[in-house]
Amino acid sequence: MPVPGRDNFVLSEQLGASHGNETWRARQSRSGDTRVYKFAVDGERLAALKREATVYRLLHDSLGERADLARVLDWQFEQPPFFLECEDGGRSLSQWAADGALAAMAPAERLALVLQLLDAVAAAHGVGVLHKDLKPGNVLVAPAEPARPEGRHWQLRLVDFGSASLLEPERLAQLQITALGLTVSAESDPIGLAGTAYYLAPELHTGTPFSVRSDQYALGVLAYQLLAGDLQRIPATGWQRDLGDALLATDLARATDMDPARRFGSVADLAEHLRRLPERRQQQARQEQASGQAAQAAAQLARARARQPWVLASLVLLLAGLLVALWLWDGQRRARAQLEGQLSLVRALHGVLADDLIAAANPGLAGRATVSVAEALSAAASGVPQRLAGEAPGVRAGLHLALQRAFSSLSRFPEAIEQGRQALAVLADSGDVDSRLRAEAQLQLAADLVQMGHHAEARGLLAGLGEGGWIDRLGPAARARWLWARAWAGSGVLALRESLALLQQADAALAQLPAAEAADPGNDLLRDRIAFDQGQTWTMLGDLAAGERRLRSLLAQQQARFGVEHARPLYTQVALAANLGYQLQADEAKRLLLQAGAGLARLLGPDDRKTLMAYNQLATVHFRAGEFAQAAAQWAPVALGYRRLTGPISADTLTVDSNRGLAWLYAGDAARAEPVLRDALDRARQADPGPRPGPRVQQIRFALADGLLDLGHSDEAATLLEGLSAEQINLAQQAADWPARLDWLRARRLADQGRLDEARTLLDALPRHLDPDGQSRRYNALAVAQLRRLLDRKPPH
Repeated sequence: MPVPGRDNFVLSEQLGASHGNETWRARQSRSGDTRVYKFAVDGERLAALKREATVYRLLHDSLGERADLARVLDWQFEQPPFFLECEDGGRSLSQWAADGALAAMAPAERLALVLQLLDAVAAAHGVGVLHKDLKPGNVLVAPAEPARPEGRHWQLRLVDFGSASLLEPERLAQLQITALGLTVSAESDPIGLAGTAYYLAPELHTGTPFSVRSDQYALGVLAYQLLAGDLQRIPATGWQRDLGDALLATDLARATDMDPARRFGSVADLAEHLRRLPERRQQQARQEQASGQAAQAAAQLARARARQPWVLASLVLLLAGLLVALWLWDGQRRARAQLEGQLSLVRALHGVLADDLIAAANPGLAGRATVSVAEALSAAASGVPQRLAGEAPGVRAGLHLALQRAFSSLSRFPEAIEQGRQALAVLADSGDVDSRLRAEAQLQLAADLVQMGHHAEARGLLAGLGEGGWIDRLGPAARARWLWARAWAGSGVLALRESLALLQQADAALAQLPAAEAADPGNDLLRDRIAFDQGQTWTMLGDLAAGERRLRSLLAQQQARFGVEHARPLYTQVALAANLGYQLQADEAKRLLLQAGAGLARLLGPDDRKTLMAYNQLATVHFRAGEFAQAAAQWAPVALGYRRLTGPISADTLTVDSNRGLAWLYAGDAARAEPVLRDALDRARQADPGPRPGPRVQQIRFALADGLLDLGHSDEAATLLEGLSAEQINLAQQAADWPARLDWLRARRLADQGRLDEARTLLDALPRHLDPDGQSRRYNALAVAQLRRLLDRKPPH
């Protein structure tokens, strides 16, 4: 019979049926074209059809046309039978596999199918859509047109989003999509458990809300069946033998772990691990070789220190792990032609780790049982120059660079900078001034210098890389890192618009990466950092809406990839909360910051940079809410933490200390503000020693002058006010009324001198220039009016 309302399409084959709904393939007799129609005969099933139509619109508007997501072409929801009209995506995965096509495939072809499916679900998760019913019946297979490389002769299509829910329902409003069928939130959305049991994540049976990791569980089971070549196979004990690949089995075991927290952070992460299987197999082989060398070293140590077997057992593990980690970190991306240099570097690392690092970590030698990795690394690094005196320059410099990266990852920037300087000194002494290794060392050193506030030296290194043309020779990823470091160096002295332009260029450079490099975890991390810094820079420039959009988008992507408890989305949450604080949305900002601060402290420790930033921003929100004493108290431990972490003249330390002084000033306690601001000013001048004071120096001079006027030190305040520029101060702290604020302090100074008429003249012009909303609490129109009344009571001098 013809499809109701679509007379040119005639039903030809029933594809499925359940209570209240049927799915049919229909064919146009003249052209032979086929469509798929999903019918509902009553209102109970109509909601599922509407939900599916809404989700498909969201997917299409967010992702565009994708071959791995079947399309909804039209619908009819006015009268029964209600239906969706869909593109015919082929046969179901179950039917296709039953005919023997899957069993006949080579392992590489099966893996290509799995990756297609993972990419489709990862794309849906990336725009906030949970499928919630992943099984063979909801995956279609059709011949690829044209046939694709790497055995991809088949195209998978993900269908049936009738059970889907949204992580971000607000996206519908942003895309102007009517929320048909989505009358409940994702949290309260019922989870249908009528599907095949072994595709349902275990946590769903206990009432745990559905998440991206629940979809990942179903994908893990499907991936096992596809790779084993049998969709009827159940993952029971011994299933790993069906795969014949230990790494592959480990990945699928993690994806289907009983505990959702132990699964991959996102489906995209699982796909990235599977794509890197060849590289990981090579790494595993190298690791086994390195572990063999470690075992030999351990045996030697055991003979020498037989009286301490319990110490040696732990040190052997430390040796093996650190040897492999440092060697792979420094060597895995080098060209095959540099293999000999790598082997020499491994031998050098072996000697350093076996003798220096293990000795530093030995409780008997260190005098205590708890020696941190950073402490042991620092102690071992001190003996590197003497130990490597006879090695080739490339080996010596490579080891220093490996140690620099290790220190940098631990936020031990002074030690990282020292190792970077030693690497460059070795290369310079050897006459190797244009090597690729030198370019890498310069780039890493510049990034670490920025973290410590040494912007002039960092800019010099970065400029030298650009002039020498090395960045272009190192490729798009290095160019993106170079542009990102330049943006950091610029934002460190608050050249914000230039920094934003550099970040956009870095983003564009990453877009030029080949697909294999784009999936590299290091480049993925850099991409997130660039997006994060763009959001922050827009916020600092005062474009709060643009900053909020960028940060919310990044947060949603990271939560979909890693989950809500991962450090990366938690830190993005800190930046988003800071933006909301500027918009005076204090309640939401405080909630986000308390949640992020607790999570980061638990994951990274209370003195980690990211944890400190969370509590720094919490103090800022208190400040903007007028809770000045609370802000000052919150900033005190943050300032100490930054001073220990990045040094006394870093941008982070100076910003927190100047803000702490301002908080006491705004709280009306100039006596407590004055020593804090004076000390911060001295250190800011050390960080920016040029003949003309920079924005941060001028901002702190203004704040100190304000406090000195409160304390009656008018002459010193006048000296500090000389030469201040409203434009320069605005680069350090954005506000529209800096010219008026400067006039406010000058009027107070004139009043102290008895020059009342001049003071009144300045004050008369201020109300129309000052920010009236209470942000500039000491300088708003009410404060000006109060001061003017005091002046009017005084007789002429």
